[in-house]
Formats: sequence, structure tokens, C-alpha cells
Amino acid sequence: MAEGVGAARARELLRAYPGAVRAAAAADPRRKKAGLPALDRWWSEGGARSAAAARKPPHLEKAELVRLVEWKLARGKFRPLLRYARELREADVVAATAPAFEPGAGFEASVGALVALRGVGPATASAVLSVARDDWPFMSDEALNATAGGRTYTLPRLRQLVGQLAALGRRWGVSPSDAEKVLYVLAHENGEGGAKGGGGAGEGGGGGHGAAQKGGRGARGAPPAVGRPAAAKRARRARASPRGGGGTISG
Repeated sequence: MAEGVGAARARELLRAYPGAVRAAAAADPRRKKAGLPALDRWWSEGGARSAAAARKPPHLEKAELVRLVEWKLARGKFRPLLRYARELREADVVAATAPAFEPGAGFEASVGALVALRGVGPATASAVLSVARDDWPFMSDEALNATAGGRTYTLPRLRQLVGQLAALGRRWGVSPSDAEKVLYVLAHENGEGGAKGGGGAGEGGGGGHGAAQKGGRGARGAPPAVGRPAAAKRARRARASPRGGGGTISG
């Protein structure tokens, strides 16, 4: 999708970003995105970054991480998993977010500290990283769908996406974070915004359910898989029904 976009067109799309966010909020019939414009201004216009930088050492507080997850859920596909961020301890959030704001911070150390938090997967970690530095972009559905590699929410895919958006940014003369915004606007112009495209695995674009996957393995402390209660109900119904031949029940 991004191959035919030149620098002038990319800058035009970037200027249209605030309007695209407002339009996405207005078009949501369930009003799940009603707070998106204000949350997005806080994220994109430096409010979150300024708050973190004002502290010694710089870091995000728990309330700000919760707000980032709210922004992420509103900007992408809503999933009712905000409670994981709300259940985190303040001291753990401070310790996990501080490495990203250190001078000369490295990507691997920064993302590793974040995905160690319960309920924080690669996409949520990228939201924090995008506050810390413009060359660490947000892992959005739109950016994943527009680049090779597909919509898979794993650390290897995040690493790949950071490089892909850096390359697009160099081509367009913008930062990697702004390159992600260009792809967001382009997707919504084409009617492809949100979590459309090939079914992704892991955290999900609006998620935050904590599947911080490293080489296909779930993160320590990841919450239960969505859909497991339904499978348990089916198993209970099957056990309650007479079965011949002593067959086993699969969930």
C-alpha cells in the first residue's frame, strides 16, 4: 500500500492525521472511540512525553500507562482488557518505563523491561516506546497491514516494523513515528482502518492482553487466553450428556 506514496503525498497525509483521528471517532457507531481525539492529542502532541521528561529519572506513572492503553484501545480495535493495566503496581510501572527514557537507551533493554509487565505485549510496549522516542513507532494495525510480515503481534515482528517504518521515514523525510501516522491516514482513506487484514496473533492492535511473544512463546504472567471460558462450557455440556463407548471429550 505504501509503495506508490511519494514524499509530497506522505506529508499531505501526515497533515491530515488529526482529521483522520476525529473522523474515526465520529464514525464509530458504538462510541468506543469517543475519547480518541483528546487522547491522541496527548500522545501525538507531546503531553505524555513532557510529563515523563519532567521527572527524575524520566518515567511514566501508572495513570499515564493506563491512559496510553485507553488511547491504544480507542485508536485500534477495542478489547475489554484494560483491567490488566489498572491492576499493575505503581512501582513496577515506574521501573519498567524508566529504561526507555534514559539517554542513549537501547531498544532491546527498553522493550524487554516493558513486556515483563503483566498484560503488556509488544503493541502496548510500542505505545510506551513511541512516547520516549520518535524513532520507536507505534505498532498499529494499519502499519502492520501496510508492510511485509503481516499483522502478527510478536517481538520479532515489532523489530521488523521498526526497521520498515524507519526506511519509509527516510524515503518520505519524516520520523518513523510520523511514517506510522501516514499509514494510519492512508488506511482510513482507503476504508481499511482498524484491525482489518490477515488475522493477527498475539496482543492485537487494540489489545493489551499481554501476549508478549518471544519466538512464539507467551510472556510470563500472560492472562488467560480469550475464548477459554467458552471451551470450558462446551466441555461441561458434553460431560453432562450421555456418551457411549467411553469416548474422550476434546475442548
